[in-house]
Amino acid sequence: MDFVRVFAGEDGASRFEFIDPLANADWARGLPATQCSVRQMAAGTVMDWHPAPRRQLVIHLSGRLEIALPDGSAHTFGPGSIRLMDDVSGSGHLTRVIGEEPVLQAVILMPV
Repeated sequence: MDFVRVFAGEDGASRFEFIDPLANADWARGLPATQCSVRQMAAGTVMDWHPAPRRQLVIHLSGRLEIALPDGSAHTFGPGSIRLMDDVSGSGHLTRVIGEEPVLQAVILMPV
């Protein structure tokens, strides 16, 4: 399972943490959420450096996108990937849709 947390380190730079949700009882019990929506990003979309606007869990339904970090690392998310966007402060990340297919995502807002 491709489950990645994007978070800001103590230095304010965003980082990746690869999570095994089956190894953490909180994920099995459930976590609070405030809203769920579906979002589409067009092919060619690039979102310049930004922190996450809020803490959110994003489940990729179709298409592919890449998230790049200030240290030069990047991760590609495709259908079935999950990411916990937890870098609500700091320098943030760059988001780019890869390929000709739009990205369709379910976005679950979570309390901070």
